Amino acid sequence: MEMNKQYWLTQFKKNAVAIASICALVLAPTSTPPTLARSDEPAATPYALAETELPEDFYVLYRIVERVARANNLDQHPWRVVIDSEYDINAHATDANLIVINRGLLDQLAGDSSAVACVVSHEMAHHAHRHIAIRSSEYAKELEQLEGLNPAKREQRMVDLQKRMGQLSRLQELDADASGYEYAAQAGFEPEGCLRSLDILSRLPGSGHSSETHPSVQERLTAIQSLIKKHPPEQLALVGRRHLRTTQALTYYWSADEKWLRINSRRGDCFKCDLDRVLTNR
Repeated sequence: MEMNKQYWLTQFKKNAVAIASICALVLAPTSTPPTLARSDEPAATPYALAETELPEDFYVLYRIVERVARANNLDQHPWRVVIDSEYDINAHATDANLIVINRGLLDQLAGDSSAVACVVSHEMAHHAHRHIAIRSSEYAKELEQLEGLNPAKREQRMVDLQKRMGQLSRLQELDADASGYEYAAQAGFEPEGCLRSLDILSRLPGSGHSSETHPSVQERLTAIQSLIKKHPPEQLALVGRRHLRTTQALTYYWSADEKWLRINSRRGDCFKCDLDRVLTNR
């Protein structure tokens, strides 16, 4: 009996020590917080982060601008996107690589990413072709030539100048339509999206005839339809896929006031990183 007591007392002590050791391991603080990813786990992609962080409209615009930029080698500089709260069926290019899209246009194209891609590509084409800078320069040069003229001649020349500027603007719009179609198709979007976006514009007052700055919507539709036949989207998409396969996803910056989005260039947004890259071994 005494031997049995001693045996069970020894076993109890051994079990107690083992249980205490296990508890110590479980309750001990770890050097790596459990919320941090393991070093061997892949980092979240810019797309995954954007889908989590950005409102739906800005997420869609980020994905469109990012893809169009890479597919068409337009990612040397950042792009900035603003959604104007005005319920207007419009979009425009301004400043340097800034694209402004009105809330009304997004509302009318809801669910049609290819139509939005064509609108975005059109505005990117204005920037890529330097349309704003060229038109501004031409206007300033013409104004200089009017200095010193008498009021009557100056007034007539101003009328002629406005006509020439209008003609230039209409040509630039057709140019942006053509490049916009190619940019969107090269990025893999449906070419019919361009037709659908113009169809929305055709329902606006005055769209049936040319304005001071834009050709009629019918003229633009006819031009796009001819381009689709001349430059099939399947061929353009092949070129775009080659660019996409050889480039990395572009990162983005979401403004603190949540009013604008910057899609970074292929260099990213880290000045120090680029400085170290450039100056290494120099």
